[in-house]
Amino acid sequence: MVAVAILSACFMQAAAQTPETTHLTEKKEVKSAEEVQAEAKEAEEIKSLDAQTDELEKLDAKAAELLKEAEKDGASVEAKTAAEQAGKASTDADEKFAKAMEAKKSAEEVQAEAKDAEEVKSLDAQADELEKLDAKAEELLKEAEKDGASVEAKTAAEQAGQASNDADEKFAQAMEAKEEAGEADEEDTEEDEEDTEEDEEGTSLLEEDDEAGEADEEDTEEDEEDTEEDEEGTSLLEEDDEADEEDTEEDEEDTEDDEEGTSLVEEDDEAGEADEEDTEEDEEDTEEDEEGTSLVEEDDEAGEADEEDTEEDEEDTEEDEEDDEDDDEAE
Repeated sequence: MVAVAILSACFMQAAAQTPETTHLTEKKEVKSAEEVQAEAKEAEEIKSLDAQTDELEKLDAKAAELLKEAEKDGASVEAKTAAEQAGKASTDADEKFAKAMEAKKSAEEVQAEAKDAEEVKSLDAQADELEKLDAKAEELLKEAEKDGASVEAKTAAEQAGQASNDADEKFAQAMEAKEEAGEADEEDTEEDEEDTEEDEEGTSLLEEDDEAGEADEEDTEEDEEDTEEDEEGTSLLEEDDEADEEDTEEDEEDTEDDEEGTSLVEEDDEAGEADEEDTEEDEEDTEEDEEGTSLVEEDDEAGEADEEDTEEDEEDTEEDEEDDEDDDEAE
């Protein structure tokens, strides 16, 4: 995957360089043979990079697929060996490509440094030439400004000044175009760096996705186990529901019995209230009986007193009879 990221960065860089060449040659009606050859070389490099990218992606995809098969439960030794070999082949290809790109980068850096040195040398030569033209034009201008200067001297000074100005303008235009190209290169370089960072982030995300995929597989296994446990739990719940239904029926029967019992209790309460009323009446009767008993006892006492009085009366009567007899005898 690292090689794929590098390939993407190189592809973007090569693609960005093509418009730059067009930009530099827009002002030219006909491209030089060197420029045509450079563009053809760039197109060939882009094509080669595309082919290598496809090949590396195929190797990575094959290695990932075989690895999934090897990680399955009950995978054969052959499947695990094939996955290991595919992974090694993909890694070796990535490393080989990375080394080739590093060597290419080093060669391009050397070539760029040589090109920069050549451009500096060319600029120095052009600067020397401009200084010479300026010095010549200034010298001829001094001669033309002298009193009695000939027409030829004035014409030569004018031509030298024009040549110096034309050379300055041409050089300024070339430098402006070079600066624009340099700015475009800097922008392309910044974009390439951003693309490289995005590719690295993408690679990191892919690795995270792989790790997440492994975690997902573990979660899937745990989910299957949880599902089995849930099914067992569901079965137990169904048994509990059946038991609850039976308990509910028993509770309903108990409730009916309780209602009947409650009805009996209410009847007992009513009977209890009637008993309380009877008890109160009994207590009143008892009190009346006690009062009656007391009266009877008083009657008995009075009867006994009457008997005593009667006995006393009888005794008095006997005494009176005796007295009468005595009186009769006395007469």
